[in-house]
Amino acid sequence: MKKRELLVLTISLFIVLGITQILNSAPLMVENFDFSGYLDENGWTQHSGSTDRIDTTTGLTYTDYVCSGIGNAALVDGTSQDVNKTFSAVSSGTVFSTFMVNVSSAGTSYYFHFASDPWSYAYRARMFCNSDGTGDFEFGLSFSGGSADGLTNNDYSFNTTYLVTVKYVFIDGENNDEVSLYVSTSGVPTTEPVTPTLGPFTSTAGDISNVGAVALRQSSSTPHIIIDGIRVATNWEDATLPVELSSFTAEYTINQTGQKYVSVNWTTASETDVIGFNIYRNIGETYGPSDIINSDIIKGNGTTTQMHTYSFKDEEADVYTSYYYWLEVVNLGGISDIHGPIEYKSIDIDGNGELNIITGNFNPCFPNPVQLGDEINFKFMVGGLEGNTKHVELKVYNVLGELVREIVNEDRMIDEYTETWTPRNLPPGVYLYQLKTENFNEVKKLVIIR
Repeated sequence: MKKRELLVLTISLFIVLGITQILNSAPLMVENFDFSGYLDENGWTQHSGSTDRIDTTTGLTYTDYVCSGIGNAALVDGTSQDVNKTFSAVSSGTVFSTFMVNVSSAGTSYYFHFASDPWSYAYRARMFCNSDGTGDFEFGLSFSGGSADGLTNNDYSFNTTYLVTVKYVFIDGENNDEVSLYVSTSGVPTTEPVTPTLGPFTSTAGDISNVGAVALRQSSSTPHIIIDGIRVATNWEDATLPVELSSFTAEYTINQTGQKYVSVNWTTASETDVIGFNIYRNIGETYGPSDIINSDIIKGNGTTTQMHTYSFKDEEADVYTSYYYWLEVVNLGGISDIHGPIEYKSIDIDGNGELNIITGNFNPCFPNPVQLGDEINFKFMVGGLEGNTKHVELKVYNVLGELVREIVNEDRMIDEYTETWTPRNLPPGVYLYQLKTENFNEVKKLVIIR
């Protein structure tokens, strides 16, 4: 009996929690279109057509997706040229690819697919965006055909950025491989959803020998779309959430000698194949012109399931100036992921010329684990300049990134608080609770039992 093998293309319309991000083995390919100009002059290969060359345009953003807001994007709105980009071919196991997509007009032809390396015209897992006749569009998927094997029932809005996932399953034998599509409108599931939005579909057209390329396609009937942040990996987590980052903050600090600096702090819940970290800073919110501020890479912990906390002193920063910071995770193979930005708010001086800065913190909730129907206490300090206010959010999510309870969502004075919540009518399991302010973002785990 031969084993069943999975090959998954994750073009994920995911729900991206602004909280945890999971660090596993390195992705096979990351394309943030961090350049300007034609794709076939920047690492992509033309395999069909020669006019209407695919160009770059302004990049897309999708809250908390690891590739959000980095570089530019690919503008697929012509009628001729098709391009592809290869990676290390996979003929067994699992492969995922994730990207953001923004549709301005629908069509009837496919615009994205897998292919093999060396290149062949056996296109698999073809993705569509068809009009639903009501002013919205539907995502579609086919195993290999020129029209969709199935369309979503949901109505998706034009000019809205989604994060999408396709799955290709290699099953030993002939003409029995499968493709599926996962679609979500916000958040990123930390594990593969049990039920796909479309599929699985199969075909007698023949199985592909390997997956070694992704391709963008244009035709007279192709939808006009923008694609950005393409990831390809051998597991779901690397294609969607490449690092489990529990917190990432930038705070004013003054040490015992009176030295003032910005302290950049982050905590990972787990790491896989992590070489280290780099930190980038910019006065503006755009990552592109930001400067690396550490002279040497900050060493990571390779592969670990243990929590690790890191800190970097930005002694060159002016504490009276606001900045944005990004965290780069460098994996084996030289592929990196960018997290952020987080904002450091400039501090003010009080009437006496003295600073009275309160440090924020977030204590573990109690009790934990907790039984359904019992009260949970959340204790935290809203940090910042004493006498000021900050917007505070305290929310609870399930592991799929779906909001379960909004406990706090309002402006609060800089002070210590205790909030309570009694979970009811919820399935037992693991939940995530997040405290978020302007320059503080931390996530912890909560277990609910019967």
